[in-house]
Amino acid sequence: DSSIANEDSFNVSGLTDNGTGDYTVAINNDMANDDYSTATHASHFHFLYNKANTTASTVRFATNNGSSSVDTQECGVQVCGDLA
Repeated sequence: DSSIANEDSFNVSGLTDNGTGDYTVAINNDMANDDYSTATHASHFHFLYNKANTTASTVRFATNNGSSSVDTQECGVQVCGDLA
């Protein structure tokens, strides 16, 4: 199954699949800026946080197997910071 789904949506307004292993989470109530911290996890793969494409209203991240982008069955992002 190549579709993405949100299993717990606290302060999440949507998800975007940008391509293989490349995802964006839309934040419902924006953060004060893009300088917040994140905690992440992915099942059986490396997890990358992409600061260049992250804003006060989105978090973009990617999963890979060390050499190429891959979709993973489960991954998560926790955002810690000040709300706007």
